[in-house]
Amino acid sequence: MDPAQLPLRDLHLPEAIGWWPLAPGWWLLIALLSLGLAWLLQRSWQKYRMNAPRRYAIRALAAVEDEYLSHRNPVRLGQQVSGLLRRDACVRTPARSRRAHGGVLACMAGPGLAGTVFPY
Repeated sequence: MDPAQLPLRDLHLPEAIGWWPLAPGWWLLIALLSLGLAWLLQRSWQKYRMNAPRRYAIRALAAVEDEYLSHRNPVRLGQQVSGLLRRDACVRTPARSRRAHGGVLACMAGPGLAGTVFPY
């Protein structure tokens, strides 16, 4: 038999597998990664907000230090650091706990108390 006479056709390869639409496993992976990223962002934002008083206290302490270098008065330095520590303690201590201790912590919440010097 003559090969030119045979009714043969060329081989047809199947189409390449496309990347879209995605398989259900990929959708699940995307959903899990999205949830993980959202959780990570939420935790980072929460940590950033919880550290706001700490960042403020560090800046205020640097300002107190700069002021001390100009006046060199240790009594005034002690008063300023004491006030800074009190403000920090009032921010970090829950209000319920402050009330339970009979107001031992004199919180400087208002603008009128910001510069008040307490005897202790």
